[in-house]
Amino acid sequence: MQRLFFLKWLLQRLVWKQLWNKMAAMRADFGGLRQEVGSLRQEVGNIRQELGDGLRDMRAQIALTNTRTMNLMIRKDNMKRTTEGGLPPMPVHKVVAGSGIHKAQALLTGTGVHKRHAMDIEAHIGEVPEYPDDMQHEDILQLIVFYNEDFGIERDMDLEARRKKVRLYLL
Repeated sequence: MQRLFFLKWLLQRLVWKQLWNKMAAMRADFGGLRQEVGSLRQEVGNIRQELGDGLRDMRAQIALTNTRTMNLMIRKDNMKRTTEGGLPPMPVHKVVAGSGIHKAQALLTGTGVHKRHAMDIEAHIGEVPEYPDDMQHEDILQLIVFYNEDFGIERDMDLEARRKKVRLYLL
């Protein structure tokens, strides 16, 4: 009977030991799975970020393309307005990101305009500036800042030559 009790006890101990070892192996497997799940979450987060950035870039490119298309239509209408109707051209939409303050400041020499007149303004792609009928040097400099384009104007050009360059940009 004692021998039977001992065998029973030994069998239970072996079973428990095997169960214990299997549980330890399962815990290790779960730890590895947790790490893999964490890694997958990180990858999914990176993919989401990349997709968001790509979508934002695509939207910006579509907006820029739409703006350029509108500008082509405006320029076409401007040709008619100025040649047939004698009307001033309509301003086109901004298509170059950023400010043209440095371009405007580079053209200050020879204009009689002091640097304080070339003010930096924040304009976004697709916006349209105020366009005075009788442009002065300050107005042209502000258009340069707005559009971030120098219109082919050179430092030594007089006011009338600068006006022609701006009009050519609008046509």
